[in-house]
Amino acid sequence: MPSSLSIDSVFVRQNIWLKLCIMLVGSVAAIVLPVRVICYLLTISVMFLLLSPSIFKFILRGIRVALPFLAIYSLIATIVGMTIDKIIIFIIRIIIMVLLVTYFAASFRLKRFVEDSKFLRRSVWVKSVLFYMTATLVFLRKFGRYYYEKDESETKTYSLSKAVSKLIDAIHDNWQMRNQIQNESELLLGAEYQKPLFFKVSNVLGCIYITIVVLILAL
Repeated sequence: MPSSLSIDSVFVRQNIWLKLCIMLVGSVAAIVLPVRVICYLLTISVMFLLLSPSIFKFILRGIRVALPFLAIYSLIATIVGMTIDKIIIFIIRIIIMVLLVTYFAASFRLKRFVEDSKFLRRSVWVKSVLFYMTATLVFLRKFGRYYYEKDESETKTYSLSKAVSKLIDAIHDNWQMRNQIQNESELLLGAEYQKPLFFKVSNVLGCIYITIVVLILAL
């Protein structure tokens, strides 16, 4: 399975900072909204994600990762006498946050991050921060690619010691490529990009989602 959405996805075409706002505003709303309106947020979030149906295969993977935590929480909550409706509401809140985090992660593109951050590079200090962030993201991308490619090339026998060993190997190999990572980061930040357009359909749809979430918060 690919690790991110296709470049043709409406979410990939959105401004990176708008996507960050959508994830943060939606997640905060999922935490603070009262019980009577939390299902509105879940419904609106699912409808928003339907703009790019291919994202749901990533969402299923995210929910699968969260299932052990939800199962442990449900068991402990039941033992301490928490009512079933409170348990369900908590699970809904977590699912909404999983939806939004997956939306951001699956649609993230390093090149789009650099393009959409062009206006921040006027400051020397901010440019240094952007270089650090870009280098970190390049490292994480190479790290993830190395780790999962090695995982697929080996037999599917898992153990803690094997996982730790692969993690150490991935860190070591990527550390050896630190000069390459630095050069790649400098090329990304030094390249000329077209001025990104904010007022386009993909961004307008994102703004509509944020507006609806704010309206729900006001209920």
